[in-house]
Amino acid sequence: MSVSGAPDYVEPVVGWRVWYVVEAGGATRLSSVFHQMVWPTREPLAAVCLRSRFPRRRQGNSHAAPAASCGCGIYAASVERVGEYLTGPRASRRAMGAVVGRVALWGTVVECAQGWRASLA
Repeated sequence: MSVSGAPDYVEPVVGWRVWYVVEAGGATRLSSVFHQMVWPTREPLAAVCLRSRFPRRRQGNSHAAPAASCGCGIYAASVERVGEYLTGPRASRRAMGAVVGRVALWGTVVECAQGWRASLA
């Protein structure tokens, strides 16, 4: 957000991301590449800070995601960078494959070196 409190973006920011394809609850679903989290079907995903799940990286109180002092939020990359997520070292034993697609980000959106991270997708 700007200093005036007005949002920086009028339209959702559209970026690219990679998901794993997984079996969850008897259905084929999209899952985060970095966290064991299945994306909801036909409804927005709201970001939460998962830092508190990792005791070595805890930073005190919870906060709304994305926070400037944290790396939390729902990520999307530019189309030029999304391929890096397909060739990275992470792999999931539960994944049936990987999918590349576009994602709309809105709410609080923070631009970062890899693209954007947001409160809603």
